[in-house]
Amino acid sequence: MKSKNGFTLVEIMFVVAIIGLLASMGVPAILGAMNHAKEKVREANIASIEKAKSMLTLPELVYAHGQGLDAGAVFGEGAYTESNLVACIKSVENLKELMVGDFYLIPGDIGTKAYYTETRPAYAE
Repeated sequence: MKSKNGFTLVEIMFVVAIIGLLASMGVPAILGAMNHAKEKVREANIASIEKAKSMLTLPELVYAHGQGLDAGAVFGEGAYTESNLVACIKSVENLKELMVGDFYLIPGDIGTKAYYTETRPAYAE
């Protein structure tokens, strides 16, 4: 009888098949978790922008600075600028930092909710 010093081709193919099966089940779960995490980041950023927009309309700011935002204020006009909006969010210096993947944050007007889009906005140029 000869002693067995290695693995047979069948044993190696069986191990490779098991690894392939485990990988085919694990990769979609990991990708799904990454997409879910990105969605949560987008939701958190939108909430931050909405909070900042509401801070820009506080009566204290209107009295302190002598200006307020009308209900139809359009982003980028008057007091509703990127610098004023970002000043209300302590964790960022500009809106480009709120990008998630290839999606840009659009703050929207005062009466509309912020949202993400793949279209490059004017502030990102």
